[in-house]
Amino acid sequence: MQQFIFKFILGLLIFCTFFTGNAMASSGTNGDFHLGDMLLQGRWGVRLETRFGSASEKFGALGHKEEMASDFDGISLDSSVVPMLAAFAPGATLGTTAVDSRLSAVLHKLTVGYGLTKDITVGFVFPFGEMKNKVSVDVSGGNLAVNPGFNPFAPISELNTPFVPVGMAGTTTPVDMDDMQVILTNPAFGYQYKQLGNSNAKGVGDPLVGGRWLFYKGKRDSAVISGGIRFGLSDNNDPDDLFDVPFDDGNTDLEATVSYYRQLTQNLDFCGRLHYNYQFSDSVMARAYADGESLVPISRKERLDREMGDIFKPIFELGYTYKTLRGFVKVEFYREQADKYSSPTGQDVSGLEKNTKREADFFQVGFTWNGLEAFKAKKAPLPFLCTFLYRGIASGENVIDQRNVYLMVTTLF
Repeated sequence: MQQFIFKFILGLLIFCTFFTGNAMASSGTNGDFHLGDMLLQGRWGVRLETRFGSASEKFGALGHKEEMASDFDGISLDSSVVPMLAAFAPGATLGTTAVDSRLSAVLHKLTVGYGLTKDITVGFVFPFGEMKNKVSVDVSGGNLAVNPGFNPFAPISELNTPFVPVGMAGTTTPVDMDDMQVILTNPAFGYQYKQLGNSNAKGVGDPLVGGRWLFYKGKRDSAVISGGIRFGLSDNNDPDDLFDVPFDDGNTDLEATVSYYRQLTQNLDFCGRLHYNYQFSDSVMARAYADGESLVPISRKERLDREMGDIFKPIFELGYTYKTLRGFVKVEFYREQADKYSSPTGQDVSGLEKNTKREADFFQVGFTWNGLEAFKAKKAPLPFLCTFLYRGIASGENVIDQRNVYLMVTTLF
């Protein structure tokens, strides 16, 4: 259904752009349409955006939907995953995992702008909020039990093995989830992960400082160049938390966007944007691991050099204004190049790089209420605009299947 909606919106945008482009009203560009983009000289604008999001699925490397925790679900904890089991006979296993993950978020962006000149607006964006990952984990079906005689303070050896086949040394039950929590968190086993379960990222994202330049303005169209630097101030992914969901990527970027606005008819308008993110190289603390590995010993943790892939996004929007309401549809083609890692000690990092090339085709449907008339009639203390929109994803690769609802309030003074 989402793919049908996406194709319908895209077809409508193309039709209106090419076949109604010359049927423009003589009144010129709707000035209200630009208020959220450029500010009058000496005037301020403030916008508070709140996004409510949720997800339980993702688009995999082949573009098929799968559970968000599929990388950890259904894994047989045998010697290929837990190397210390190699001493046992083939088929020895701690069990098979059953993992479910559901993501929810309430994120905010505070945007403040100032009209430096009639053609230049400067400002900043300050993101903050909270992301929650509700996780349930279980393991069952194993044929090994915890050795009651294991001494965690002594080195693991044939004489001090942490596991025995079920039935030996008086054991009757295989390893369960409580035992797995000990295995993954106790330093004796070498993993030292945090307790498995829900994760919560709360705080500040990566703020953006930049400006916009209205370099062309016609009677019925205009063009704007915007750019800025996004400072990587947020926390990176926690290498000791298997289900950590970082609030932001913590990387410093340069952003640039070229936007073209065109009034197609008295009420119909079009906007096209080309957006590019250049991501600087940085370093992060992570556990280096090879493609195919799931559980990684803490001894692999080191500071790795990281080069995140650049991002390119063409965006097309079609709007229709009726009195104080403007409805709109938008499509966005998100393309991100693969991330690259390198280890100063020569460790294999192919697991970190796998499936980091991302693609997504987003669509948005929403409306904006323009309160300028209410302000002029002295029914509102400030001129403001209120926007409500839904953002979904029609298709993608290596991205979370996001469903988001936005509420934005913009005021000018």
